[in-house]
Amino acid sequence: MAFEIEWTEPVLQDLKAIVCYLESEWSETIADKFVELIKERVKDLSKYPYIGMASGNSPAIRSIKISKHNRLCYRFEGDTVVLLNIFDTRQHPDKNLYS
Repeated sequence: MAFEIEWTEPVLQDLKAIVCYLESEWSETIADKFVELIKERVKDLSKYPYIGMASGNSPAIRSIKISKHNRLCYRFEGDTVVLLNIFDTRQHPDKNLYS
């Protein structure tokens, strides 16, 4: 059984900011590859929602690695995986509201 995926406004804003950055600093091709990578990881989550690592501060929050510098934080609401944010791992962990 596949879980439903809910994209929250904060995760959509994070994604938009990352894509804009990648397009301006690298290339549209790199940005497109990142978007495809996100889609694949979210598809994995819908099939295997427990693949993510539980947060040390809040076990209800989990995260998966998207790329070398990004993790996707999420939680469950029944049969729904709620995507919370995309966190840049180069930042101090205290900046992540969901860690």
